[in-house]
Amino acid sequence: MVIKALIFDVGGVLIEPNERDIAMHIAARLGVGRKKVLSSTQGKMEDRILTGAISASTFWRRVCRRVGARYDPTITRTWLREYRAPLKPGMRKLVLSLAKRYVVAAITDVSRERERYHERRHLYAPFRFVTYSCAVGVRKPHKKIYLLTLRRLRVPPKECLFIDDKPENVRGARSVQMHAIRFRNIRQLRRDLKKYGVVL
Repeated sequence: MVIKALIFDVGGVLIEPNERDIAMHIAARLGVGRKKVLSSTQGKMEDRILTGAISASTFWRRVCRRVGARYDPTITRTWLREYRAPLKPGMRKLVLSLAKRYVVAAITDVSRERERYHERRHLYAPFRFVTYSCAVGVRKPHKKIYLLTLRRLRVPPKECLFIDDKPENVRGARSVQMHAIRFRNIRQLRRDLKKYGVVL
């Protein structure tokens, strides 16, 4: 087995987004229970914003309607303004190092608004290319997003290694015959990469 390409998740592996904290902050502003707001931002609603089907403003209008609160445009502005996505210590350096020896790409479930934010920060610069869920209209763990990435890579799935923090996304990659690692922390990742013969 020879690994030629490494495919990374972004949120939860490269960065630590504060989406949950923002939703809780918005819940407090709306005077609505935090659990109610959090549950209303997930499931089909989350799918629609992450696959580019709806904008952030439409997303928050619908969340407000679901929780019985009046929508105010400042809610969307808060969601945009309060977003933070600090890099996980050592991860960017690791990806840049791996990019010297391997094809390094990413698959990310991301809204159009967050994609633009990350582009401004040059977050995706270490990757040869990125498959964005909002651009292709499908998100992990759907097989299609992995197959689209493999097509762009032009590398057989058995020569690809996918890294994600969510077990369902790891299973999704394995369902198309890719090797996959569930990310927990950088020490564990480095150890598991070596098991696959990846040179660090």
